[in-house]
Amino acid sequence: MRRIRMTIAYDGTEFFGFQRQADLRSVQAVLEEQISRVNDALTVINGASRTDTGVHAVGQVVHFDTTRTIPPDRWRIILNHSLPPELHVIDAVYAHPLFHSRFDVFEKEYRYTIDQGEFDPLRRRSAWFTEPFDVDILEREMQSVLGTHDFTSFCTGEQEIPIRTIREARVERLGSKVILVFVGEGFLHHMIRILAATLVRIAQGRMKEDIASLIAAKNRVKTKEIAPAGGLCLIRVVY
Repeated sequence: MRRIRMTIAYDGTEFFGFQRQADLRSVQAVLEEQISRVNDALTVINGASRTDTGVHAVGQVVHFDTTRTIPPDRWRIILNHSLPPELHVIDAVYAHPLFHSRFDVFEKEYRYTIDQGEFDPLRRRSAWFTEPFDVDILEREMQSVLGTHDFTSFCTGEQEIPIRTIREARVERLGSKVILVFVGEGFLHHMIRILAATLVRIAQGRMKEDIASLIAAKNRVKTKEIAPAGGLCLIRVVY
């Protein structure tokens, strides 16, 4: 038995998230279908991140097991020949038999793209177009995200352990684009999108609270808004 590790990219607009769901088109289901066909056996893949509907990835990592002697790069070529254009295998390598794409993660990098420019229909799938805001204020508020915190105020649903460590939080400016970069060991459901929406509201002067006080509150009374999924992209996974 051989374990194959692959890095994949996808346009999340075309999928109901990464994770397999009954009667819905997911990244996992589409990829498993093609791998199972080549493997000549029902094959389950595991992913590093269970991205939501509409969220993109350029560095998602998955693994699966096979008894076939097909070299990893040949797997990449075969799969890319049959996969839809919105899903692509970037690379494939042999992995240690005990490697796990989800449980062995050290950190993940996500980027959320906001655009203050003129609305562009061609870019609407990969950025959140907003009214102007003070980028300096947003950049200052981003620093409060750094470190280990209870992020109950910035997640949806009940979380058994809402504490997360953010190792890097910064802002990159590229023309009319403002890109929020988050690097951490893991993130709660909708956490980055709620943070993005809240940061923009603060930077627009629509919210008097700051990020530090909202974290301390440990509730979503003031953080109900969730930024659109299309602005979020999984950039890389580190092991």
